Amino acid sequence: MPVDCVLILAISLLAQMTAFSAKQGRAVICGDSVQYYNSAEALIVGDRLAHFDMRKPGYGLFLAGVGLAFGNMGWAAVTCNHVLLALLPLAAYGLGRHLHSRLLGWVAACFVLAQLQTVVWGTRMMSDPLFACLLSFGLLLFVVGLSKIRTLPWMASAGLLFGLACLTRGTGAPLVVAATIFLVATMWQCRRRLVVTLVSFVTPVAVLFLFECSLNLILSGGFRPADGTAGATVALRARHFDGMDIPNTGASRWALALLPERTREAAYLCNHIDVWIARHRAIRDRGMTEWEYDGLMARFGWDMIAAEPFKYASSAAKTTLWHLLRREHGKDLSAVPDARRAATLLHPAARSRHEGERYWYAYWGMPHLSLADSIELVDRMRAEAAQRAPFGESRFFAAMRYYAAKPIVVATLNAARWLGSLWPGLAILACGILGIRRRTCFLLAALYVADAVLIGALTPTTPRLQFVWLVPDTTLAAALVVTVPAVLLSRCRTWLRPQSDIAGQQLGSAPQQSWPA
Repeated sequence: MPVDCVLILAISLLAQMTAFSAKQGRAVICGDSVQYYNSAEALIVGDRLAHFDMRKPGYGLFLAGVGLAFGNMGWAAVTCNHVLLALLPLAAYGLGRHLHSRLLGWVAACFVLAQLQTVVWGTRMMSDPLFACLLSFGLLLFVVGLSKIRTLPWMASAGLLFGLACLTRGTGAPLVVAATIFLVATMWQCRRRLVVTLVSFVTPVAVLFLFECSLNLILSGGFRPADGTAGATVALRARHFDGMDIPNTGASRWALALLPERTREAAYLCNHIDVWIARHRAIRDRGMTEWEYDGLMARFGWDMIAAEPFKYASSAAKTTLWHLLRREHGKDLSAVPDARRAATLLHPAARSRHEGERYWYAYWGMPHLSLADSIELVDRMRAEAAQRAPFGESRFFAAMRYYAAKPIVVATLNAARWLGSLWPGLAILACGILGIRRRTCFLLAALYVADAVLIGALTPTTPRLQFVWLVPDTTLAAALVVTVPAVLLSRCRTWLRPQSDIAGQQLGSAPQQSWPA
């Protein structure tokens, strides 16, 4: 097993080096990147307060560590992202080996390796690779711990990784709840084992939750977790209610006063840019805190949902189903096409595309700073993101890109990618029916449903939200490809053997014929 892990890690690192060298380590920044960068730089320099009342602190702390270690949060963050992605095939190998066999572990690792060749999140200054890595290894430790007699070290480690995942992204919270319910449901007969397992799993999660609340108490004056995007996300659900008339409530009137260019009749058309501009106005001009603004938008959204409960239930059910099917669904909420409009609204002098992007990033993430400080921060972030890694153009990387482009390599990766993209729900059903680690299949099904219900209730499903399930999804697809035919063949042999035995017994007991001389 250690030899397998070393080989898989070496192959995976080589593959990620090829992807890394395509951009020479330069980072691609997104709308959310500036908020992570702002908090990380504040922690490193110490000239201002970091803000974790809206964004979870996990990735900001990660970026701060990257910046301290390498002196750059652009290529260094991308390097670390690719290292994190390179670890995912190891998690797939462990999960596959636990599900069935060493062969399944290798096939799952190869399938994940192939899937990662099309993943774009490694070059982004975003939290996706970190969250996916924490979730995948946390899940692996959890399912292995279920099969061990001494569960405490395994479950404590799983709880630590799940807690760090919650510290990185809010969608980790329902997974902890689902895992806890699963433990209670499956260990109810053995109370002592249940108590030990629950305490060891929940304690690290609770400690990290208290750490996040304490961090916000120190930096923002409120003992509570970061949830600053939940209210705005609920308000954006109104995009599913085409043509509705916004209810005339106090929260609606306050929200409409902050939303740009939106009348009461057209408020259901509000998009990401609108709610971010409203956030900037609320904090910058009205003196509201992140949590006050988020609460206002949540009440605004729930007022709209209460006015159209059947439309909401229908859209939530459709989004939940499509997320379980791993397909995109929902209104397009991308803010990129509206970047210039936002910049013009907020700063009429911003006419060129470059200027528009600068003001967009500034207003997108940092209402706590002055406009000049925001623009200066954005320029520093873009300058760091544009720097190439000092080792990104070595001959070794160039050779890796050359061999990775060979037709036979591309064809092999495409075949593995196609097999690994089979629907995981079908694999869960098949493995459960055939008795392949039914307990693990039930756990994965519970986590999938918990995640899908949260996504369906709040936001459209996108490839970015589905990517974090890459390891269990692909491992289940590998189980469908490898173990299901093997189990069916074994059962056919078991069924045919008694038939042949019966036929042999009948032949042996048949009367002997005597032939005339």
